[in-house]
Amino acid sequence: MIQVTANEYVALPNINENDASIPYLTVLNMEYRGMLELDGTSLLKPTIKINNKEINLENKLSWTRVCYWIPKAEFENKDFKLSIIFLTPKDHKALAVRVSIENKSNKSFDFEIALNLNWSKTYHVVNESYEIKSEIIEKESNWNHAKVYQQFNKLPLISLAPMETNNSYGTLDVEEVYNYDYFLGVGYEEVSASTAAKHLKRIEFDELLKENVAFLESKIIRNNDSFLEMILNTNLFFSYYFSAGKTLDSEELVLATSRSPRYYVSAAYWDRDSLLWSYPSFLLIDEKLSKKVLEYVFKKQIKNIGEHSRFIDGSLLEPGFELDELCAPVLALEKYINKTGDNSILEESYLKSGLHIILEKLQTKRHKDIALYETFLMPTDDFTKEKYLTYNNVLVYKVLIILSQYLKDENLVVEAEKVKTAIYDYLVKDNMFVWSSDLNGHWSIYDEPPGSLQLLNFLGFCDKSSLIWNNTVNHIRSKDYKLSFATSSISEIGCAHAPHPWILSLCNSLLCGYGKSAIENLRKMKMDNFIACESVDEESGKCATGEAFATCAGFLAYSLYTYLNH
Repeated sequence: MIQVTANEYVALPNINENDASIPYLTVLNMEYRGMLELDGTSLLKPTIKINNKEINLENKLSWTRVCYWIPKAEFENKDFKLSIIFLTPKDHKALAVRVSIENKSNKSFDFEIALNLNWSKTYHVVNESYEIKSEIIEKESNWNHAKVYQQFNKLPLISLAPMETNNSYGTLDVEEVYNYDYFLGVGYEEVSASTAAKHLKRIEFDELLKENVAFLESKIIRNNDSFLEMILNTNLFFSYYFSAGKTLDSEELVLATSRSPRYYVSAAYWDRDSLLWSYPSFLLIDEKLSKKVLEYVFKKQIKNIGEHSRFIDGSLLEPGFELDELCAPVLALEKYINKTGDNSILEESYLKSGLHIILEKLQTKRHKDIALYETFLMPTDDFTKEKYLTYNNVLVYKVLIILSQYLKDENLVVEAEKVKTAIYDYLVKDNMFVWSSDLNGHWSIYDEPPGSLQLLNFLGFCDKSSLIWNNTVNHIRSKDYKLSFATSSISEIGCAHAPHPWILSLCNSLLCGYGKSAIENLRKMKMDNFIACESVDEESGKCATGEAFATCAGFLAYSLYTYLNH
């Protein structure tokens, strides 16, 4: 099992629960259009000696998350109590670790604490990881008279600077508690890295912890059910910090599927993932961030809007048009305005321009005779020969109505109604919505959790009494549908992309009227140490695919919040 934490700049995606080691850390980098992973045999590992004998921590630590986000490890026996806190202070390019020892015995003892930094490799990560083969040097910095580790790639690439606040060894009297604080600055080069660590040292660990606890406490969403409160807030914070962040070099806010390389398509941007899944969770806790997100999308990502995936600078990563992704920015904008009442954003020139770009691109995807719109890839990013998807065209219907208001164009309302009529005329078979059609006699009965037909009511396309919608949902959830897992312990829907129950399916269930069964399923799930993954094993509830799925974590938090509060 692993623990995670992060701030805007520095992410710890994989704290080892067995021995409290940090295998690697990650930072976003705009120049390199992705993420840098600083790795070692174990990048940072605490070792503790008492009376010159090393304490074996392997598989002996118990873990909690302070405010559902700050990992804390503890070990206790009759002679001493040990705790380790991992802190990534908000708005700092650094991390902090506190190791505390309490003497519970009836005599004093000698102790020694060490956090051994072992940085041997750096990887560039955008979906795939590639080692950056350049020298990492160790030196004494003239600037802060501190040790630094610096990697160059012709010019400086990245630097780490460790600092401690007090002695790492001494004698501990009976009932005495000793705190050893360690700070690690991260920077473009040695001055910025060492100063980042020195700044934390000046503020002091207690104050940093107090500030971060206060911030997190102000964001926690409370619920009478302690398990559901834990799931909601853990995933809320994971999405907040792992699906958005600031680049270390240019300090720009960017969005990504995940800042963890454990997720199989990490450090890249998808409109759908960021705007349909994680964005609603941002709105739950940080309206200022939510506005900055829209600015990033409509300024940085707009040039390739609707294309499969992009680098964090907006340039194309994977080609392939996806209709749901083209719709996503408009749907996110509507959520922002409905939540904040901030209509002034519609007067921003970059936003007006972006909405027209989206509409113009949308118009190129319309069938020449029928008011339906095509896609090249489905919501799973898989290819489809049947280009007209029901779910996607429901999004188009909704987007046209929204744009008619924002662009003050009544013709878009007329087109929206044509789309609705066309869906019922061409995308309904045997009194059910089909998944897709080529409009030439071929169609599919199917569903995908990333863009489910179960959400048609939630999206406002039809009401709960709709016979066609109810027939569709009942079929998808029945034991006769091979990917329903209706007879399994975890009875959520899967799809061909990952044939196991999806967490996104559980989210859909929470939103479409099957909340009670979804909660029952959720209580059986371990997921990725209670953080959202792509899919889980249908019997054990453990992660099957897609660990550290940060944007999905946001949708889980949002869906659970919506179910519990509405």
